Amino acid sequence: MTSPIRHLKVEDVRIVNYVLTAVAVVVTCIRLGDRVRTARFWWDDVWAAFTMLLLIVFMAAVEVHLQDPARHSARIKLIIAYFCPHFFYAVTWSARTSILLTIIRISQGTLRRVLVGVGVLFGVTWAILFSQVWWVCEGNPAWKKESNPQCPLGLDVAIAQVITDVLSDAILVFAPIRLVWRIRLTGAQKIRVIAIFSTTLVSTAISLNHAYFVLKWGGLQEALAAVMQCCVSLIVANLSVIIALIFRISTDADDMTTVPSFGMFSMEGMGSTMRSYMDWERRQAAAGAAIKPGITSTFMTSNGGVRRREAGDEDDDEDADFDSKASRDGSVDTEANIRKHKKDRSLTHTPEEV
Repeated sequence: MTSPIRHLKVEDVRIVNYVLTAVAVVVTCIRLGDRVRTARFWWDDVWAAFTMLLLIVFMAAVEVHLQDPARHSARIKLIIAYFCPHFFYAVTWSARTSILLTIIRISQGTLRRVLVGVGVLFGVTWAILFSQVWWVCEGNPAWKKESNPQCPLGLDVAIAQVITDVLSDAILVFAPIRLVWRIRLTGAQKIRVIAIFSTTLVSTAISLNHAYFVLKWGGLQEALAAVMQCCVSLIVANLSVIIALIFRISTDADDMTTVPSFGMFSMEGMGSTMRSYMDWERRQAAAGAAIKPGITSTFMTSNGGVRRREAGDEDDDEDADFDSKASRDGSVDTEANIRKHKKDRSLTHTPEEV
């Protein structure tokens, strides 16, 4: 059976180029709108927006490359031939930078400093790969004479792409695991967060597929793989924010007594929990069930139990406050002052209160 990839048509690549780019742009706009609306716009969002703009330019470059070569001059075709690989790297590494900054914004201490250093390494890697395209393409200028020129990137570029993609994506997967395991979350919450960041592995799989097409096929197959990797990279970069938004919306709409707490780092989770509790109270009242008054103040006993505040506890609090104040003031006769305070206080109570 013949593989459909072997008989790929220009229209197929063009459709994928438009559709996947549109999906990635819409997802990014939803992410940016949510971050602006909730006043949580940060550098990871800036890089997501920057990646979206780069992806639009890449989409346009691919579209021009797929058009009839007779429509464009030799100079335009050479410019597009360089635009495609350079903007491919720009999109994929900007998307990784956005994911890295998403991890940095919720990390602190040594891990945060290490991740900032990783961000610098990402920039250096991007610059090296950018330069590699130049010296590979300029080292073999025969391709420029073709009717529809496309630089044959070859084995060296494919190897460099695989190594850098696998290492960078591994960092983006394992850094959140280390971070999440140091935070007090339930097992289900940890699995959920790790699963979200592990979607970076999808980009890794598509990257390996792209490297294979660079070596074996080239042409339309390579262009298709490049388009898929760019679009999926941006979608994955937005996925953690989009899933958090979905959980937040479902939490606000749900009237469960316990609220899913994916938005656990914000005050919104507390508001949702309070609304759910009030809904539960209304249902209990409508059903005629007795609602026990909430305990607004409790004590932890010496054996680890909890008991309610009693009326006499207020006096104990006053005595404790007076003891503390007397100690701070450096009273000489602390015992006498305490006895005088208790005697004065007992005169202010009625017999029933005493």
